[in-house]
Amino acid sequence: MATVGEELRRERQRRGITLQDAANALHIRINYLSALESDQYKEIKASLFCKGFIRNYAQYLGLDANRLVANYENVVGDHASISIKRYIGKSPRETKEALEQHKKVQEKKEELTRRGRRERRRQTANQERVFLGILLIIIVLFFCWLFLV
Repeated sequence: MATVGEELRRERQRRGITLQDAANALHIRINYLSALESDQYKEIKASLFCKGFIRNYAQYLGLDANRLVANYENVVGDHASISIKRYIGKSPRETKEALEQHKKVQEKKEELTRRGRRERRRQTANQERVFLGILLIIIVLFFCWLFLV
């Protein structure tokens, strides 16, 4: 059975597409596509990005994206979506490890959420400033027109 990277490379070569063409079409760095094709997933730091890159690349090449992502998860293991229910009834040590890992994942999610909210607040404040500036300019122009005409 071929690996995810082998399937991607084989299909890309079969279609006569260069890595550069694929990178330009998908807006993914060429070194990430090369890492995917050589099954060097650690070159791409986050598992979530790997899944997204595999899904987009597979769809671009006309392959079954869900199957390739599932193959990737089977090979690498999906640590980001550990279900605590999986460990109920297992040994206490395994349950404790799963709970610790789940807690770490939740902390990372919360940090990302806080960071996202902070960025959205900044962006909204900037948009409000621009809107108020434009509104002020319109009001000043209106009064100038009103009193000068």
